[in-house]
Amino acid sequence: MKMADVNEQLIIASQAFTNQDYFVAEAAYKQILKTHPHSADVINNLAAVYNATRREDKALALFKKSARLNPSNPITQSNLGTILLKLGKPKSALHHLNLALKLNPQDEEANFYMGVYCHSHKLDNARYYYEKTLQSNPRHLEALNNLAIWYAQSGHFPAAFKLFRQALQVNPLFGPTLAHYAYQLKHACQWEDLPQIEKQLDSLQKTQVFEEPMMSIIRHADPRENFRIAKWWSEKFKPPQKAGHRLTPSKKISIGFVSDGFRDFPTAHNLVGVLENLDKSKFKVFLYHLGPSDNSIWARRINKAVPRQTDLTSLDDHQAAQIIIRDKIEILVDLKGYLLGNRIGIFARRPAPIQISYLGFPGTTGAGFLDYIIADKTVIPETEHKYYSEKVLYLPDSYRPTDNGFFLS
Repeated sequence: MKMADVNEQLIIASQAFTNQDYFVAEAAYKQILKTHPHSADVINNLAAVYNATRREDKALALFKKSARLNPSNPITQSNLGTILLKLGKPKSALHHLNLALKLNPQDEEANFYMGVYCHSHKLDNARYYYEKTLQSNPRHLEALNNLAIWYAQSGHFPAAFKLFRQALQVNPLFGPTLAHYAYQLKHACQWEDLPQIEKQLDSLQKTQVFEEPMMSIIRHADPRENFRIAKWWSEKFKPPQKAGHRLTPSKKISIGFVSDGFRDFPTAHNLVGVLENLDKSKFKVFLYHLGPSDNSIWARRINKAVPRQTDLTSLDDHQAAQIIIRDKIEILVDLKGYLLGNRIGIFARRPAPIQISYLGFPGTTGAGFLDYIIADKTVIPETEHKYYSEKVLYLPDSYRPTDNGFFLS
């Protein structure tokens, strides 16, 4: 292909990508690669097409190839870090985002996704990276939205609401901002703007989903709508894999609990008595941490009750699932659901033959990879089973355990 033809194909591909005509863009980039198979920039751009069309595995392979051909390109390093973060590989993502920012400290997307990384790991410097992004592009919608969320989670509601309004000035129909703004307005008991924000959000969500499942549960009493939203979120994961091993009869059943709450936190407050009273002659119990522990009375009691504990915090979803498969867990219990800090992607990889949702998230996951949900007939009436992807297991009286071993002096 002559250089004039290459330039023509590049123009076609670039315009098609901008117009979201990904089929045309893909064809043009592939045509160039027939005669220029080692063009790092074209390989990077084709990877971006795959990423935009949710073919993440192909995108990741090509971003890696582009980075090998030209490791000093900050755009490629940023793209590689971004997709690794989306695929649940935070440790590898951090390496490439750091490389991108070393090559270009002002890189807009690298700063933004470094903020996302820090935010998801509850690090204070998330704010710094979101602000760096906005210095490069004051109209960056996702940075405005995420910084607003960061301020709200830190209890700074006036700053959060100002940023939400800025985002809506850029795009009045930006769904993520409408969803989070509505949620935080309720949180702060600010009712004046709420009806209009919810009206706009409801109109958008007739064809798309922007609310997170927990937001939906708080806002809607309709189990049908909550199921629809949870199911949409679950479909972001690839089809469930087969279990890492089969359920085999044994003297002891291996059961694992997954959470970031094995500390001075409501999860531990409720569950510690259960862990202490599980019959260790019948169950081999494992805990999998998704975050740091502490030296509270709750953590000390849990450590005494369950010595087999593994920290999955620094592992990506695949690596974490492999650890659980190695431990031959037969029943795996998710204590997070879609709550902040969850790692539901681990469960999507089917590391255990039986997987159960319990305690933390008060609704359906909508996911085909969680088999059961533990509840009671007040929380999930029998008439609402059809709005749950999981089979409902009832406990008598109440699904929520209490710690009968804790006494006030």
